[in-house]
Amino acid sequence: MMKSRYIKFFSYLVLFVSIFTATYGALLDSDSGLVIISPNSEEYKKECAMWNAKIKARPAAVLLCSNNEHVKEALLWAKTHGKEVRIRSNRHSYEGLSTADDAAVIDVSSIKLIELSADKKTVKVGAGNNIYSVCQELWKHKLAIPLGSCPTVGVVGLAIGGGIGLSSRLMGLSCDNVTEIEMVDCNGNLIRANRVDYPDLFWACCGAGNGNFGVITSITFKTHPVSKVIVYNIEWQWKHIYDVSEKWFVLLKSAPKELMTFLRFTKRNSQKTLRSFGQFFGTEKELRILLKPLLEISSDAIVTIEECSYMQSVNKWAGVGPEGVSVISNAKSFKATSLYLKDDLPKEAIRIIDDYYSQPAIKDNFTVLDSYGGVINEVGKDFNAFSHRDCIASMQTLAYWEDDEDAGQQLEWSRNYYKDIASYGEGAYANYSDLELEDWEHAYYGDHWEALVSIKKKYDPENFFHHPQSVFFLNAV
Repeated sequence: MMKSRYIKFFSYLVLFVSIFTATYGALLDSDSGLVIISPNSEEYKKECAMWNAKIKARPAAVLLCSNNEHVKEALLWAKTHGKEVRIRSNRHSYEGLSTADDAAVIDVSSIKLIELSADKKTVKVGAGNNIYSVCQELWKHKLAIPLGSCPTVGVVGLAIGGGIGLSSRLMGLSCDNVTEIEMVDCNGNLIRANRVDYPDLFWACCGAGNGNFGVITSITFKTHPVSKVIVYNIEWQWKHIYDVSEKWFVLLKSAPKELMTFLRFTKRNSQKTLRSFGQFFGTEKELRILLKPLLEISSDAIVTIEECSYMQSVNKWAGVGPEGVSVISNAKSFKATSLYLKDDLPKEAIRIIDDYYSQPAIKDNFTVLDSYGGVINEVGKDFNAFSHRDCIASMQTLAYWEDDEDAGQQLEWSRNYYKDIASYGEGAYANYSDLELEDWEHAYYGDHWEALVSIKKKYDPENFFHHPQSVFFLNAV
């Protein structure tokens, strides 16, 4: 009888501790180190913050994982508590697809390993690393992998959705440089996928891996030697928008793969600005010859062309100052759209841009064209799940606001602008998620969608990993 009472008491005690921990605080598991942040924890608000301040989800818990074993335990926690799972590294999902109300957010931002192979031809990068930390470490060896310019973006999240950056026309997309992916699947199994082992899963994760097939904890990339580059920036008065746009597309179509070039239309604090910028692996003399059509447009253009080290260029594009970078800094609310271009934007499309950026109420918006081509397009369309290999450029638009009262106006501007400009391109970039995008399945993944669904059925038959724009299939078992 006494033994039975002790067993009953102990069972109630375990249940109480479990409920209390899940509801009221952060638990540090003394055996494993898995940290569970729940709604009444002091850290909860900080752990819910996202780069896009409009995302205000309140997950059931944030599970901070430092290794693969933590991820396995976090998945078990989610299943035990009946919670949907979201996967998060550096919180940059445009639409907050890495979080959700009442979900278990599996956060891998503490997986920080950066391991260079003995021959320095590959580097294994943990899912918690951002672009800047990887660039800094590789620069010690005068090496690089093609990454984006925003310093706080997670490298793994970038790569599994594509990954465009200032070296991509020469080195390819981030996903094109992946040699192996380490993942914990829906059953808690550790999988190392490459072109020999689990080749279909590897193919899918290189371009369509974001939250679809498992929790990716590290990626191995091939490295590239780097030393110096030439960077440029040209700013014109807005009145030159038509001439600049026309000549930029001429430059883009004739540029060697060593040149990555951008064209940006901006309105900030009631001021419209127009500029082209980029990075060149070559000499200043060679770059000036390539840029001659742009340099001759106006004598009042502000021109900067300079040689610098590769790491100095990273700092320049990232806007990194003495204070360094932080995961969430000066967060604003924004809405993004994207589009792929197979040809020049005609004068009619530039007029649409001109009209929308001339609207007096617009405060802080921009559109940027990223050059494709080069090695990006030399890769076969079926090399991996990234399908946009026949485009000359991508187009991204962002509309920002700080006060919630401005949200409606900015969202309306974004919707109307996209509706009017969309006919001049097609498709969209999965890393610039847009929940208002129609037929997003084919916009993001094109002809690869059916293959991705088949791979999803194979590796996640219960559709355990899902979010509003994840690869899905009907009648999951």
